Amino acid sequence: MFLNIEKLSFSYGHHEVIKDLSLSLNIGDILAIQGPSGSGKTTLFKLISGLETPHAGAIHIDSNCVVSIDGNCIRPEKRQVGFIFQDYALFPHMTVFQNIAFGCIKMPKPLLKPYVMSLLKEIELEAYKDAYPHTLSGGQMQRVAIARALASRPKVLLMDEPFSNLDESLKDVLIPSLKTLFNKHQLTVIIATHHQRDIDLLASKVLHLENGSLVDKKG
Repeated sequence: MFLNIEKLSFSYGHHEVIKDLSLSLNIGDILAIQGPSGSGKTTLFKLISGLETPHAGAIHIDSNCVVSIDGNCIRPEKRQVGFIFQDYALFPHMTVFQNIAFGCIKMPKPLLKPYVMSLLKEIELEAYKDAYPHTLSGGQMQRVAIARALASRPKVLLMDEPFSNLDESLKDVLIPSLKTLFNKHQLTVIIATHHQRDIDLLASKVLHLENGSLVDKKG
């Protein structure tokens, strides 16, 4: 398995949010996680990305142990995990080009511009490279946020309610194009969402987060 989570547990004080959670995904899988607010979806993402440390369990990405039961923990920037937020989290003082380039700041300068331009071409925003986020539509800002996440060449992409600010007609155009992009980059994607339409357009598998564990409700 490309992403393997084993018996993960995490608590805030005495409140157990993630309980004995296990999950396995292959490369290229797109998983949707459903669950009510407060069920632990965002916490799970923080554990995978390294923003929180589990109290028990292990996480492997591409056969590399990033968190283990014996206390081994790889820093967030070393995990090759991208994170897309609901509010896009673009830097308002940076152009589209600069926002995307921020995701690959360690790349040698001679390679940086052609690489960022190739990402701009993939998201069909080459003409907006010098624009600032406040001049873009919601769909355009979302594409820039995704390109910035892709710039660091992640192996796993986490998306927390990424399309909740977009209207349904825009989703029908944007999400299928993003699915094609994710397939091209062979990304393993986990999306947390309340919206069934997002799931129908993007996900190949759906699980529900209940009582701190993931369950399959099919059937």
